[in-house]
Parts: sequence; C-alpha cells; structure tokens
Amino acid sequence: MSTKVRRDVLEKAKKYGINVSEVLRKALEEEIRKREEEARRSAKEIAEVQIAFIGKSWQFKRPIKTF
Repeated sequence: MSTKVRRDVLEKAKKYGINVSEVLRKALEEEIRKREEEARRSAKEIAEVQIAFIGKSWQFKRPIKTF
C-alpha cells in the first residue's frame, strides 16, 4: 500500500527522525481497533434492546387456557 504525504510534512518528519511508515502503520492499526470496539459496543447495545423488547412483549401475552 502507498500513501501521499505532502513534501513539507515528509521533510519535517525526516528532520525529527520520524519513521513515517511506522507512524502510519500504528495509526491505521489504532483506527481499526477503535472501529472494531465501536462495532462490538453497537452490537451489544442492539442485543440488549432486543432482549428488553422481547422481555416486555412476553409480559403482555395471555396465558394459554387449559381445559
């Protein structure tokens, strides 16, 4: 994979001894980790709402009459 970095930014990175590839790789890994965590939290919240809804709807069911 490749990316474009403005020349002035690249020059400053070199000046300060910054490994651009390493910084970009870590930033990408961190962004992926954040989004995976968001997806897990969203899925958990949806599941909790569904369980709560099922629980409430179950309370309104009439019992089956037996003879």
